[in-house]
Amino acid sequence: MSETHKKILPITLGEINDKNINLLRKLNFETFPVKYSTGLYMKIANEYTKFSKFAYYNDIVIGAYTIRIEDYKQQAHAYILTFGVLEPYRKYGIGRQMMTNLEKDLA
Repeated sequence: MSETHKKILPITLGEINDKNINLLRKLNFETFPVKYSTGLYMKIANEYTKFSKFAYYNDIVIGAYTIRIEDYKQQAHAYILTFGVLEPYRKYGIGRQMMTNLEKDLA
């Protein structure tokens, strides 16, 4: 099967909270070339939980996105803080499913 024709892996989404925030820290360490501050993780765990989600495949965390809502000109806007999928799971439609879910949640 070619790289561009891999099958879509079905995911489930779960909440990010203060009990599992270290899992997000580990995922981000593996996914991004930057190290985020403890302060950011505390804000994600305590303030940005409504639209932030883990992506699971077979009960294993393989991705996540974190979102904060900002007011701009008296209108709420979503700001994507992080959005990532572990490298072995890329090109399986995971990011697309995550974005589709996020768009539905924000609508």
